[in-house]
Amino acid sequence: MFATPSTYDEDFKLELKELRIALHEKLFCELYTAWTKLLSEYVSEIKEYVTPCKLKSLSNIV
Repeated sequence: MFATPSTYDEDFKLELKELRIALHEKLFCELYTAWTKLLSEYVSEIKEYVTPCKLKSLSNIV
């Protein structure tokens, strides 16, 4: 039994769809990882600036 050109075409389309899904998943994972790393760095920088300000303002009250 030989595959017809339409079967090849359907197999090719399915393979492309699977590759596209895999690529999107990989890109999403990489973007998510980069975004969370950037966000955690940003939050840690904010903590560095905010914490001393709070301590200074509390020491002025006491």
